[in-house]
Amino acid sequence: MTINITLDNVKYAVLASRALVTYKAPGPAFEENTSEPWHVWGNGTHAGAISYLDIADDGVTVTVTYFSATPATNLPSICVTNAGQVAYSFQATNSGTIAFYSFKGPRKVVIRNVQVGRCP
Repeated sequence: MTINITLDNVKYAVLASRALVTYKAPGPAFEENTSEPWHVWGNGTHAGAISYLDIADDGVTVTVTYFSATPATNLPSICVTNAGQVAYSFQATNSGTIAFYSFKGPRKVVIRNVQVGRCP
């Protein structure tokens, strides 16, 4: 996925990825959209969770966290292997828009990547 960022009228495109966890589970088709970074879904034959962006703004720093995964199959469990390594850092002096979030005023913008995958 691409995280589209505009800071002080300058556009940036940050390449990121998503984590998708899926397993066989007959049932109804659904998708639970929440404000959490993970959405639960089912398509009738499989179910799982897919990651989205998590955006936090404390008035000084806007932190965008995305989850990525290395393709793997038949894992008995999955683990998060870091707490969100800084992938990108930007500075805005006036305002900005990140994906679906906007702010006014100066902010540091930090993009963090959390790895999801096979447990050690």
